[in-house]
Amino acid sequence: YFNFIGIEKLAVEINSIGCPECRKKYSQALKEYFAEKQGDLCETCLSRLERNPMRILDCKSPVCSEIAASAPVVLDYICDDCRDHFEKLQSYLDALNIEYVVNPQIVRGLDYYTRTVFEFVSLDEKTKGLVLGGGGRYDGLIEELGGASMPACGFAMGLERLLIAMEESGIPFP
Repeated sequence: YFNFIGIEKLAVEINSIGCPECRKKYSQALKEYFAEKQGDLCETCLSRLERNPMRILDCKSPVCSEIAASAPVVLDYICDDCRDHFEKLQSYLDALNIEYVVNPQIVRGLDYYTRTVFEFVSLDEKTKGLVLGGGGRYDGLIEELGGASMPACGFAMGLERLLIAMEESGIPFP
């Protein structure tokens, strides 16, 4: 889609956040890490510390971002099955000649996400770093809503961000 509308300077960034069991271990490691830095965290991140410490990694506060930069990395906590899954994903992308970057900073704070998460990030000089879309595996979503277990994948695009990238790159709206 991005190529179709003319946005070509784009990076595909991927990560694995593991399964619910992996995330329990990772969340505990984050709680221990951030607990030592509670005095420096913003009010929002303090409330996230017990509830969902992965969300601290998304904080836009410069202080919290700096603290989060040295936090434990989720890829160090994924189980063998999740690691194998992530390696297979990379081999499939390689086979399709899809360039990607493993970015261990990509996380999701919602429990229905499992394993693969991804983002489409602008590389254009005028909008460099702008995330135009992202998503991941939603293996737990339907079950969380009361349905049967149904592995799935989904994504969303930010229309405002997409329009900004198009405008900055001089791409006419189709």
